[in-house]
Amino acid sequence: MKHNLTYIVLLVTFFSFSQTKFEKGFFIKNNSERVDCLIKNEDWKHNPDKFSYKLTENSQVNIATIENVKEFGINNISKYIKKEVKIDISLNHVSNLSYLKESNWETRTVFLKVQLDGKSSLYFYTSPGLNRYFYNIENGEIIQLIYKRYQTNEGKIGVNEAYKQQLYNSFLDCKDLKIDDFNGLSYNSASLSKIILDYNSCLGGDTFRFENDNKNLSFRFKVKGGINSTTVNNLVHAFIPNRNANFGSVLGFRLALEGELVLPFNNNKWSIFLELAKVQESSMETENPSGKVKYTYDSFEIPMSIRHYMYLNKDSKISIHLGHAWDISSDLQLEYEIINGSITGSSPSGSWFFGGGYHFKKVSAELRLNTKAVFERNSSAYSSNYTNLSFTLGYTIL
Repeated sequence: MKHNLTYIVLLVTFFSFSQTKFEKGFFIKNNSERVDCLIKNEDWKHNPDKFSYKLTENSQVNIATIENVKEFGINNISKYIKKEVKIDISLNHVSNLSYLKESNWETRTVFLKVQLDGKSSLYFYTSPGLNRYFYNIENGEIIQLIYKRYQTNEGKIGVNEAYKQQLYNSFLDCKDLKIDDFNGLSYNSASLSKIILDYNSCLGGDTFRFENDNKNLSFRFKVKGGINSTTVNNLVHAFIPNRNANFGSVLGFRLALEGELVLPFNNNKWSIFLELAKVQESSMETENPSGKVKYTYDSFEIPMSIRHYMYLNKDSKISIHLGHAWDISSDLQLEYEIINGSITGSSPSGSWFFGGGYHFKKVSAELRLNTKAVFERNSSAYSSNYTNLSFTLGYTIL
């Protein structure tokens, strides 16, 4: 078991570190020449004004700057466009609030981060002390959505929420959106993304949503079902050789509910998930020199794991995961023809598992290998080689 765990840890480490920070991307020069390359994905906390790239995996690292690039992106993950925009530079911290309700405009040339790309698009800009959202319709002017906190003469904090009126005035051609939809908006990515997605959908347009636009924790809920192939070999009794047996493999079913917490960093490539799983394995029979031996196992378990995603495109990705499972209720029995009765056991310390999967939109397919110790509830004299290989299909319902 220790060797298996060592191999798993080494394999996960290899996969994690082999995911180079240089990922497939592109940039477009000021003269409109497109360059396909590998861009260093730094998951920028603030909008960058330069980035590192390589033309090939083995070529030297170059630096491109906002002075000579008008657009760059990492395929299906992020995109930045250079624009000269009017931006409110008013600080938002309580100690820095001004007494003016109106925005303090400054014209800057910046790389805007594209969050939604469609008939109406959403952009984001952040720098120390500033978080600003921008939008446009079709190829129109990109305008900042106005939100400003300020000090009132009464010593209270007022809020200029002109962005609600801006969007309402711009989206009048969608009759499905009501005034309450705009009054209930918040100045954050989730709320603004929703209203723009609703508007684009209302007009029958598609919207591309970049994968790393969410900087908040997100939750997914999934139902899963599949089959197990369980192998029990080298069952050995420390003192009674005629109880030794080899059972081989048998198929059973697996049903599970999974809750997944997606972590808000590194382009949402990491998550933690917890399952409640029903594991059923049919009875296995074999013969040893003393007669027939029957093995049955049925359990509920709670697996917990860390999952790492690797994106293929906007709709599909692959993943690897490593975790530990705890048996919360199990029924394991050995029945010997030469013994009048049965011997019960369990998995006393749970088990480690390792797996990988493919995910397409809301559908997933995963393969998992699980190894553990068994037969220690009533008798620690038994030991065995137990492995479980499972294949499950899942569907995200939340």
